[in-house]
Amino acid sequence: NAEYMGTLSECLFFFAMVRLGLIGCGQLGSALIRGVMAKQALEIEARNVFCADSWRGQCDKLEQDFGVNVMTSNSEVVVNSDIIVLAVKPQSSHAVLQELKSCFDSSKLLLSTCAGITVQTLLDDSDAKSNGVHVMRSMPNINSVVHCGASAFVAGPGCSAEDRRRVKLLLRSVGEAYEIEEELLDAVTGLSGSGPAFVAMMVEAMADGGVRAGLPRVVAQKLAAQTVLGTAMMIKEGGYHPIQIKEGVSSPGGTSIAGLSVLENGRFVALVDGAVTAATE
Repeated sequence: NAEYMGTLSECLFFFAMVRLGLIGCGQLGSALIRGVMAKQALEIEARNVFCADSWRGQCDKLEQDFGVNVMTSNSEVVVNSDIIVLAVKPQSSHAVLQELKSCFDSSKLLLSTCAGITVQTLLDDSDAKSNGVHVMRSMPNINSVVHCGASAFVAGPGCSAEDRRRVKLLLRSVGEAYEIEEELLDAVTGLSGSGPAFVAMMVEAMADGGVRAGLPRVVAQKLAAQTVLGTAMMIKEGGYHPIQIKEGVSSPGGTSIAGLSVLENGRFVALVDGAVTAATE
């Protein structure tokens, strides 16, 4: 984390100087604001956050919780912000950017979280060639709502190292963030974008097995979720390879071997691999 977060003073400088705008205060947009504001050590000032949404109630909740500025129009958000996060539904992106293109200039950075909308489309719709706005595209996942997101981002032409640093700091307020080439973003969508659905199905199936073995549903689901969380932490924080964990709980003729045999016979690995591939395509 030190490589990306820098020193505390660098973070203080970033958040003290930059004005952040949010267009679209749905689940993902709100999570980003909540993640940024939750970094109390960074002393983020709510007066530097501006948001707007077609449904006022979404923004009112953020205003109530954090005291951010709720604007009456998207254009007011752009005018008052240095970084503008576009978190609307993909089908609304074109119309919103067409409305805002006269508000952009070379001092502003547009970060889109709209799935499937390419950097080139964002450049065209925002009229970046004329106004000079810097454009970036990101793919956060739903885990961002609990600050455990897995995000990737793509920098458009003309984006500076400072633009990249700022976006990385922003996305890392709700989890992990990695810069990649745009042609790989579909793979990110298939893996970490759709992945929570696959993991949730596995947790549900594990809990069903626990209930079938006699556990109360509530206990079974909590045990299953904690098992997935603990395994993920062993891999991510503990440096364990998945094979090490599998071998560590599998003794010859034991219960884990019996369970793994069922998964192998059911082509579990191939099914998960196929699910990620299908979601990518």
